[in-house]
Amino acid sequence: MSRQSPEWNIGAKKWDRDHYYRRMSLAEIRLQEGESIENALRRFKRKVQTEDIIKEVKRHSYYLKPGEKRRVKQALARKRARKKIRKEGSFTKDSRRES
Repeated sequence: MSRQSPEWNIGAKKWDRDHYYRRMSLAEIRLQEGESIENALRRFKRKVQTEDIIKEVKRHSYYLKPGEKRRVKQALARKRARKKIRKEGSFTKDSRRES
């Protein structure tokens, strides 16, 4: 299949070329009439935060091998579990004091 064709056959799936080369969209705001720069900047920051653009950029800033990725994921899971136990533990300690 030539490179000029609109679709490529990758494996058993068909991908259109635009999907294959799709890039991350950038947050964009339009300055409203009479709006201060501070308000526009605040709206822009909120939009960037809601679209998780910063998280995506950090995730793609360097390559993690699959094993490293797995270890990071497991470490985060352990951290969440410890936090959950710590939260639940504080409730049980308070309930012991009351009775």
